[in-house]
Amino acid sequence: MSSAAVVNRVSKPFWIAPECGGEGELTQGSADEVDLNKYEKVKCPLCKGRDIFDGNDCPECGGEGELTQGSADEVDLGKYEKVKCPLCKGRGTFDGNDCPECGGEGELTQGSADEVDLSKYEKVDCPLCGGKDPSGETIAPFATDRGR
Repeated sequence: MSSAAVVNRVSKPFWIAPECGGEGELTQGSADEVDLNKYEKVKCPLCKGRDIFDGNDCPECGGEGELTQGSADEVDLGKYEKVKCPLCKGRGTFDGNDCPECGGEGELTQGSADEVDLSKYEKVDCPLCGGKDPSGETIAPFATDRGR
């Protein structure tokens, strides 16, 4: 066993080599096909090695600033592009308050925007009163429609 392998095992005790599944050996044919380049450490393509993205630990590298080349190749930078919030349409407000999805910023990352469920913001009759005021009259869905 090489000294590099011993050092790697000591410095990364919880890391299991995916090529051998932690067994420590594999067939020569399989070993010949191992691409060591994909295990080289490289700067994270999202935070560019700065550990931080959008004021928080980088979600791709966990705030480490580095990934293996194989992991870096899998990062989809498109899901981190800023887009208009699908709920407030970039205005930052919804129903007179800060937009609950973008926090009033008017934009989200594409990945977050893709996860917004607009159906939970659709107006429906109140399940308690059935959409009627105490006199039994139907309440208009928007204050401007109430004639007040």
